[in-house]
Amino acid sequence: PQSEPRDATYISVPAYISTDSSLKSAQRELQSYLYKSCSLELYRNKSLRLESKPNEELANFKVTVQGVLDDKKEDQLDILKEKYDKKEKRLIGQLQRAQERVEKEKGDQVSSMLSIGASILGALFGRTTATKIGTTISRGGRVLKERGDVSRAKQKTQDLEDRIYELGVELEEKIDDLAIKYTLENYEIEPFTIKPKKRDISIEDIALLWRAQL
Repeated sequence: PQSEPRDATYISVPAYISTDSSLKSAQRELQSYLYKSCSLELYRNKSLRLESKPNEELANFKVTVQGVLDDKKEDQLDILKEKYDKKEKRLIGQLQRAQERVEKEKGDQVSSMLSIGASILGALFGRTTATKIGTTISRGGRVLKERGDVSRAKQKTQDLEDRIYELGVELEEKIDDLAIKYTLENYEIEPFTIKPKKRDISIEDIALLWRAQL
């Protein structure tokens, strides 16, 4: 105020102030008060070793924690992708070779069947000798073997297709496990209190002020 308030009264300066020109006692009292009554309320997650910043709200700290969890999940996904990409490429290569084998066995079987058909017709119409008939019978046995080769080649192809499918299912399960592992609900956020240390409390200036009580 620019002027003295009406009906203002004054009280005497406390003795400890009048006898302590540098206010050392008041400084010690204030330091003791701050040490006993002041504290900083924060949040933390112990497993991630994360702590909130001063005055950071819980909702904002949760966003920070979720960001860290997302980064960790992405790192693990990259590792999974590299691992399963190698497995998939190896199986696909084997599958391509197995499919080529099936086509080759089918071609050999058709060629043998045509040759047998021609020989049997020759025998039926008297144009084939006994030796050639024997050869035809031998070729028939080879056709049966080639049919078996085709069947085995097809089975190998099917087995490889099944393994590729199972690999995809396995990868999907691991991705789901990572999503669960890095869910915020699985990481406890707890409040904690930091109290000041006396040696860290620094009081630079103490001044005497008058306050008007109206």
